[in-house]
Amino acid sequence: MINKLKELFRSKTAKISIMLSGMFAAMCLTAFANTPTPDTMEIMENAFKLVKDDILKAIAVALPIALTVVGAVIAVKFGIRFFRGVAK
Repeated sequence: MINKLKELFRSKTAKISIMLSGMFAAMCLTAFANTPTPDTMEIMENAFKLVKDDILKAIAVALPIALTVVGAVIAVKFGIRFFRGVAK
């Protein structure tokens, strides 16, 4: 049963039908949507600003660690290459 479902989702027909159903749902939502009010626009703007701030905070935490690890790997590679050159 699971293999049949996997084969169904791998087929081009299933992919196209999923894509078209998603597009149809999006068209229905936009067709019946009201004009956004300024409150809605402010809420969206604030939400995107908060997401941006969270992403930048995560990058600020991860970047020093990643740079240290990458720098150590590069230093070891250059060290090995240097000592191989000296040993010859």
